Parts: sequence; C-alpha cells; structure tokens
Amino acid sequence: PEGEMLSAKDMDPVWHRTDCDSSDGKCWFAGGPDGANYPPSSVRGLRSPIAVVADIGVNLTFIAKWQMEPEYADGTTVKPGCPIKGFDGVQVRVFMDGDEDFIVVQPDGGYGTGPSGETALYAFLSEGVYDATAPCSNFDGWTDSSSVFKKFNVALGAFAGEHLHFEFLFASDAALEGPGFWVGEIKVIGEGGVLYEEAGGDPAMVPYVYMPAAPAAGSIRPFSGVPVVAGYPKGYVPDLAFVKRTVTRRAPWSATWSTAAPLAKLQRAYVGWSYGAPEFVRAMLHPGQEACVRLQAPLHGALQTATLFALRTKIGVTSVTLTMRVPSFPFTQLWVPWRSSSSPILDPTTHRFNLENFGPILRKGQDFLLCVGVVAKLDIDLFQHYLELPLTYLGAKAGADGPGRTFLLAPGNASTSEADPWGGFSLALRAEFVETWHPGWMLKDSVEPAAAAAPVHGVRWESRAVALTTAGAAGCLVALVAARVLLVVARGSRHAAETEELLAVEEGPTLE
Repeated sequence: PEGEMLSAKDMDPVWHRTDCDSSDGKCWFAGGPDGANYPPSSVRGLRSPIAVVADIGVNLTFIAKWQMEPEYADGTTVKPGCPIKGFDGVQVRVFMDGDEDFIVVQPDGGYGTGPSGETALYAFLSEGVYDATAPCSNFDGWTDSSSVFKKFNVALGAFAGEHLHFEFLFASDAALEGPGFWVGEIKVIGEGGVLYEEAGGDPAMVPYVYMPAAPAAGSIRPFSGVPVVAGYPKGYVPDLAFVKRTVTRRAPWSATWSTAAPLAKLQRAYVGWSYGAPEFVRAMLHPGQEACVRLQAPLHGALQTATLFALRTKIGVTSVTLTMRVPSFPFTQLWVPWRSSSSPILDPTTHRFNLENFGPILRKGQDFLLCVGVVAKLDIDLFQHYLELPLTYLGAKAGADGPGRTFLLAPGNASTSEADPWGGFSLALRAEFVETWHPGWMLKDSVEPAAAAAPVHGVRWESRAVALTTAGAAGCLVALVAARVLLVVARGSRHAAETEELLAVEEGPTLE
C-alpha cells in the first residue's frame, strides 16, 4: 500500500538553508526540522548545480562546523585494514560532467583520525553508499563535533581541464543521531578569481535524496531479521520509521461503487494471518508433509483467494499445494487441492491461489483446515527436498483447540505431529472469505452444507510417503509418522547476526 512505502518525494531532504555566523549570515544545515536531530538511516547530498572548469590552481573553499554522533573507535572495521572511528558523518565528493561516478576528495589536513589513527565512518557502509570493495579513503569523513566554524580548502588541481560538480555528502546509520552539520561561504576560486560562489540571498546548491536499494523478495533484513515476502517497485522502500504516519492516518479518501452489481452486496472477511513475529523463525516443509492450520468460517460463504508467504530458499520443489480439510481424523479433503508453481531455482516467495468458484460452501462458525504441502521430483531422498517458510507468531493459539491450531500431517496415512510443533509459530497464510448462500440453508437450518457430502479426491503426490508403519489393534490401524522440522532462529544485531539451529519435532504421535 502507498502508505507503507516511500519514494524520494516523501523523504526529508535533510539539507536546509538556515541562519548562521557566516559572512553573509546564511548556511546550509544537514539536520532535523525545528531543532530536532537529523534522521537515522539517511544519505543526502548537497550538490553544486553547475560544472566548474578545474585548473591547476583551482580550490574549493568553505567554512563548516558540526555536532554528529560521538566518535566511537571500538576496533571494528568496515573492511580489513579500515578501522572505524565513528558512525555518522559528512564528506566532500566530486564528479565529472556526464559521469555518475563520484570521487571522494580530501580537505587540506584530512578529515581527522581516531585515537589510534582510525579514519572510516560506518554509515557509508551500512547505508550502501560504498561496499567493501571500495578503497579505505572512500569511508573518510568528519564526525563527532566541532563547535566553531573552521575554514577548509579542497585542492581541485588533480582534475585540471575537467568540467566537474562537487557535493557535500551526509550519511547516518540506524542508531544514534545528533544535531547536524553546517556549511557556508562555499566558493570555487581559481587563479583568475571566483568561479563559483554560494551567495547568501541567492542559494544555488541543490539538496539530493539518495534512495537505498529496495529489499528483494525472499531476502532477510540485515538487522531486524524480518523476511521480505514481497518485492518493492524500483525507487520505493518500506516506511520503517513511519514517516508517513500522519498522512496515512489523516488523509482524506472517498470511494464509490455500484450497489446494483451482485458482488458489491456480498460480505467479505479474512481468515488466517499475515507475517508478524517478535523474532525471525523459519521452517522447512518437506514432501510427504502438510503444514495445517485450523480456521473458522467468519460467515456463510466460501474462500475466494488465499496467499501463502514463503522464502526464496528451496531444493527440488516444483510446486506448492493448498488443501482444504475436515479438522478431525482422518482429515478428509473438502475439495481437490489447489496448486501453485514453483518452477524456478528460487521460489517466487508469494503463492496466490484463486479459489473462486472452486471450493466448498461453509456455514458461519464451521471449522476447517488449510494445509500447505510441496511437490518435488524423486531424484534424491525426499528429506533433502524442502521449501523454506517464514513463520508468523500466534502464541498459545497455535496449540489451542480452535482457530490457529497448527500441526504437521502425513496425508498418506493421516498421522500428525503434536499440536504447535513450532513453539507458538504458524504459517503466514491469509485467505479472503466471501458471502455465499447454499439454497438448502434457507429451507432447513439443520441441513449440512454441501461440502460435507462433496466427493473426496486423492492428492496425486509425486513423491513417496515420509515414514509409514502399520499395526493392528482392536481392528484399528495404527499409523506413525516421523515429522522432522528444522527451525532456524535468526536474531539480528548491529554488526552481526547470531544463528541458532533447533530441531523442534522428532517424531509424531501414534493415532488409533
């Protein structure tokens, strides 16, 4: 939704004109509005609007002061041999006219060093300005604080004969912030005089918003550990800091539709859960298993669509199935399974099943199961085939006898694991329910819905059963199933992620 995404036009430019103690009384200021600190996770440029011709004696001069996040040299590096002296900062870059590649330039005397000669600023790495293949000098910049204006000079003689632009680049990471960075009296001076000057009453420098790369579907956010279940359009990123919260809460809206259309009169509701969890937990689903969650019809009707969120990682899986079942043993199918392709090497991460006109009609309050399975080829052991799923947190609901109850099912013999195999977590599976009336209900309220008498069709599994044994007991068959589930809990930290592997379910119970 629009309210959950940001484009460049939604971003605070960070650079603003303000009053200061410069010769013309004006400066550019990289900071928050109304005295607030600058925003986290931001990369913003202040660019010269025209290209100046560099010569041997050409210099960029300006005054600057700053109050950024405190210097912090803890021995960590942005890459081998590049120790960190701090996190947020500002640097000066130039680029040739018509060239998009910037070159970091050094002021006379450099940007300063940490207590042991450290030079790198972490925000230039964490916010994607440069990667670990860049030279150490690319991570240089001013940080910490300088309470009074100082005059700086940047020699541009190395670019003699070139038409170039210059830029003050500000970057902040996701943690602590500070008041900001002030720069003024910006001039480019050559042997023949002033080539460019930022006059106080007629500013020409242009703020520029650098958009971070949109997270790819199936990837894992580096610090939060949250899986990305759907990709974003180019030029858009998630609104993680709720920048648009006032817009989305107060924006005027209106909608019209024709009430004469039959579908417009029908009630609609949702069942299931989208992704939401206090920590990232994922599970591997193997062929011969179905992961089932118990749901309840919110009104008289039928499922219209269902969406399953998955991760990109898989081995050997060619398609994903969704089966609607009776919630008690032997978990009879209520309809033929629906199938969604997973033919590429990586899973598409979102499986949307169109169930319209293909499914049973249920009474309001009727319980049912939605079960997810996978189909794979038979060239290797089936437990080497899997699809990885992000799990949403339900808490006690995952083990209670009601909506949310979660378990693993071996459809070949109706054996199950114990309820809540993932410790309070369940499938990120959500479905739309649409009002539909069966004619028999209007005549006699006790008539069972048509789904109860619907023919049961077997699933054509392209794999063997997981583990099956049978034994006789008082005329009944006893079935066992080994349900192996691998959980990986990944907790993000500022500089590293800690991964812990847990084997959650060793063996399912015996059913008689």
